[in-house]
Amino acid sequence: MHRTLAFAKFLREFGWDVTVLSVAPRAYESYRDENFKMVPPHVEVVRAPALDTARHLSLRGWYPRFLALPDRWQSWIITGTRVGRRLFREQRPAALLSTFPIASAHAIGLRLQRATGLPWVADFRDPMAQDGYPTDPAVWRSYARIEKQVFEHANRITVTTQGTAEYYEARYGERARQQLRVIENGFDPDAFPAERAPQASPPPGAKMLLLHSGVIYPKDRDPAPFLQALARLQREGIVSDQTLTVRFRASGYEDRYQQMIDGFGLRTLVELAPAMPYNQALDEMQHADALLLFQASTCNRQIPAKVYEYLYSGRPILGITDPEGDTGRLLARMGVPGIALLENSDAIYAMLRDKLPAIRARQYVIAKRSEVEQLSRRSRTAELAKILDEIA
Repeated sequence: MHRTLAFAKFLREFGWDVTVLSVAPRAYESYRDENFKMVPPHVEVVRAPALDTARHLSLRGWYPRFLALPDRWQSWIITGTRVGRRLFREQRPAALLSTFPIASAHAIGLRLQRATGLPWVADFRDPMAQDGYPTDPAVWRSYARIEKQVFEHANRITVTTQGTAEYYEARYGERARQQLRVIENGFDPDAFPAERAPQASPPPGAKMLLLHSGVIYPKDRDPAPFLQALARLQREGIVSDQTLTVRFRASGYEDRYQQMIDGFGLRTLVELAPAMPYNQALDEMQHADALLLFQASTCNRQIPAKVYEYLYSGRPILGITDPEGDTGRLLARMGVPGIALLENSDAIYAMLRDKLPAIRARQYVIAKRSEVEQLSRRSRTAELAKILDEIA
């Protein structure tokens, strides 16, 4: 959401007005009223009727599989296309942009491009049909079909990492090389609370807070190796609930992870905290002693948007990710010293044992502010505006 929100927010600075086509709020499982305030007044949001197949069209949790292809919101392919064609007649826009990972959005973009002839930018935040993902064969085939059509019809295709660009170049060849542009994720400095003064070293015996903010996917961000390493540190007396708290904020799989935490004997050391408004979550990042990042090697061609917010927060980052992946390389480029492969509990243990004392002593290396500021979402939007200028 925040990538697209930033594009809508900042494009006016570069000569582009924006109308957003989205779904009615009932299509979402949950939403926060305060988040609507993040949409700038100059951005018009038009909402098409949409249903969530799993909630609105199921009987005791069952529904025909075809009603959820390419995703559970397929109903808005029809309504979104209809509303989009009306907006085209009323506004005569100069360009069209659709964004994944909601696959039905690209399906609508394809229909609108073919109906109107508008220049089209298709934004892939993550690769779409990957090797082994989605795991459901029917969903994979649906994704692959849409992806192929996007590469046949879009004028430009934007991705968030160089690894994704290379992946698609290998799949689609010369045409893809001409279409693809890398626009990394970033952060919005306006969303953060006022900057804090550098923290002094904590008094002897003060408890440190390690924070993971956001969803922890069971496969692609599996915390089990980290928890195993943490349990080992606890057994050896290197950490305890008197010296350390690990907080998973809005992990999204609380029941699963509470069982895991209890199984490793970490109930007093690791806490699961509920979701909170976005601005409060950013403030919490700035008050943590260090920030945890989980990313499996299966996602080596992806960089979570969270990484950029972590970097801007000015706090130490512990990157539990593949050093050879795009996320690991970005962290290394920014000078982050604590990086360990998520799948290797021994490596995580060694990294924590080595880096936690440096974090406590405020001697852990933090990315240079001047380099971090080049990663802002305003700068990313300038890159998008150049692409729109090219194709319009």
